[in-house]
Amino acid sequence: MSSTGDITVFGMTVGLHMIEDIATGVPHGMVVSIPAEMALRSKDLWRAISQKQIFRLTSGSLQAPMVLPPTAADPVPKLIDENQQLQAALSAQQTQNAEVMTQLRAQADAIRALTETLANAPRTVVVQGNAAPHTAHSAAPAPTFIPSTIKPESAEVRIETRVEEAEGADIGSNRDKLRRLRQ
Repeated sequence: MSSTGDITVFGMTVGLHMIEDIATGVPHGMVVSIPAEMALRSKDLWRAISQKQIFRLTSGSLQAPMVLPPTAADPVPKLIDENQQLQAALSAQQTQNAEVMTQLRAQADAIRALTETLANAPRTVVVQGNAAPHTAHSAAPAPTFIPSTIKPESAEVRIETRVEEAEGADIGSNRDKLRRLRQ
């Protein structure tokens, strides 16, 4: 039996509700007595009571309250309807994707055919003036363009160099000449 000041609670949630800060568990449908000194300092106990996870029994109450097991609405019809809606949306999207893929394949075929036609077509060069156009074959390489005015004719380049002949091929004399030049 509980002593004076103890709090008696009854488990309302399915399974075991754990009151963490006082390390006490309250099983579903069972009455548990919690000592007063522990109950007064427990925030988790008062939170569980206010959230109706456990029920506080008053001192005059000898019988636990009637607790009906939680009834969950049957989610199956809702899920079936949602599944059918999703399948219809998926089917519509797959049809649209198939149409887009068909259009893309047609465009790719048209581009391929155009590329082949352009690659095999003879090229015509149009010349301005009175000259007649001529046809160039794709097998002949294109002529390299060399402009006649790369440099102006008035430009001159002069490079002056000094030529010095070595009198002797001896390394020692060359070393001495190099030292004199450095001084």
